[in-house]
Amino acid sequence: MSQLTNINISMSQDVKERADILFQSLGFTLTTAINMFVLQSIREQAIPFQPKLKRKSLSAYLEEYHGTSIESVLHEAENNDDCPIEIDWGAPVGDEIW
Repeated sequence: MSQLTNINISMSQDVKERADILFQSLGFTLTTAINMFVLQSIREQAIPFQPKLKRKSLSAYLEEYHGTSIESVLHEAENNDDCPIEIDWGAPVGDEIW
């Protein structure tokens, strides 16, 4: 077994508490989650997610992934009293879209 070392990180109390709750529900600790992040970064030789400077708006998401604009979706909804509009949102993609 390799020798362990301690590191200190700072984060807001609220973020830590929310992370503790999340990771505990997944069956591990914040320390384990941080270790998983670092090990995955080493394996991929990159950050294991794509950092973005700007999130996509709902309009940009609809246009890019569904070839329609929010205006056309709303227009169709206003003009169609018979049944609700169904949009195939695809697989969940996470918070980075919003």
